[in-house]
Amino acid sequence: MKDVIRTGVLSKRWRLLWTSAHNLSFTHSPESNRDVTEFIKSIDDTLILSKPSKLNKFSVEFFYIDDQFVDHVNRWMTFVTIKSVEVLDLNLMGGFDEGYSLPQLMYSNVCLHKLKLSNCNLVPKEGINWPALRVLSMWYAKLSLEVVDAICSGCTGLESLKFHMCFGVPGFHINSKSVKKLVIGGYWHQEDEDSDDDDDEYKELTIWARNVTSLEISGCFHKKILVLQNVQDLADAKLLGVSD
Repeated sequence: MKDVIRTGVLSKRWRLLWTSAHNLSFTHSPESNRDVTEFIKSIDDTLILSKPSKLNKFSVEFFYIDDQFVDHVNRWMTFVTIKSVEVLDLNLMGGFDEGYSLPQLMYSNVCLHKLKLSNCNLVPKEGINWPALRVLSMWYAKLSLEVVDAICSGCTGLESLKFHMCFGVPGFHINSKSVKKLVIGGYWHQEDEDSDDDDDEYKELTIWARNVTSLEISGCFHKKILVLQNVQDLADAKLLGVSD
């Protein structure tokens, strides 16, 4: 009975501690025995009790299925904005065809320093304003030339830009004065890309980066021929395990 009482006291102390935590991280793997709905609820409950007015880091990783949990994730992004989070890691595994669209309130944020998005699409209606952002990493995102341009023009302090298995653009046109490091980690192949083309036809994927000094290219580029343009400032280049 004493052990039970001690455990109860520790649990209460722990609850008091995590409600004051400045770093919040939540992970749910597909192999977990824990129900994902229960996991989502635990995040909701935790955020309600969070006391700090400002957080250093907010991280979530779970298997995102269609739009089943979109309202919950939207509320978390509101929380991120209110709490002036500096580092955001949103890893929504699965569902690469559609993905999660970052809500409009997220596109004007002066607090974000580091942002990592997986299976998340950027759909700004009025541009992007992330002046404090230094590092942006995007995984499995559907891009457009307009979105890439909005990133370059709206992140005036951005130093490192990383695209891993993204798709939807004929090339990466990095028209930014601040970005010095560019990473292209493969290109996600959509089955409908070849529907109207010859199966044996290769297409160019242009990388245009006039102020980039460090370039790293790796991964699989399905039927893509990489073409570098306007990279006169390039001082360091790495080509790691590239395949077609």
